[in-house]
Amino acid sequence: MRYTLILTLVAFVLMFSHLARAQDQMASAEIVIVDMDQLENSSDAAEKLKAKLKSKREDFKAVILKEEAKLREAEQALLKKREKLEPEEFQKEVQAFEKELIEARKDIQKKKADFEQTVSKALGKLRSEIVRIVGNMASENNYKLVLDRRNVVIVDKDYDITSKVLKEMNKSVKDISIN
Repeated sequence: MRYTLILTLVAFVLMFSHLARAQDQMASAEIVIVDMDQLENSSDAAEKLKAKLKSKREDFKAVILKEEAKLREAEQALLKKREKLEPEEFQKEVQAFEKELIEARKDIQKKKADFEQTVSKALGKLRSEIVRIVGNMASENNYKLVLDRRNVVIVDKDYDITSKVLKEMNKSVKDISIN
């Protein structure tokens, strides 16, 4: 009976030491949170990128307005010719104008798609830089899991490394190029 009691105590000690070791391992497994939205919006590189994109967007709008004005002028000129031309000749010019209008719309749609692709690529570069920096920090600090803030409901602020990433981002990423 005494032997059974000692054996039971040894089993409990081994079991609790195993549980304690498992808890130590879990405590050393660092889990951190990063607010990707904040980094994508408030880093210095993001601010410069937003300014560049705003300028490009304004340039794009100016080109579109210029093309629209040119088409309106062509339409007005065509309408003035209506009384001077024979109906068949006028119809030919209307058809030519409609072709020009269709081509202009296609050109505008292509330019818009190209612009959107440029924006998407630039934002992708920004996100890649953020992920690179977070990855480096994870390696340096032995983080086992990095989660995006929007996927976490409640977390202790000590687990949020967004400010550290932002400092590193502002230090190492000065500009995101736009093609």
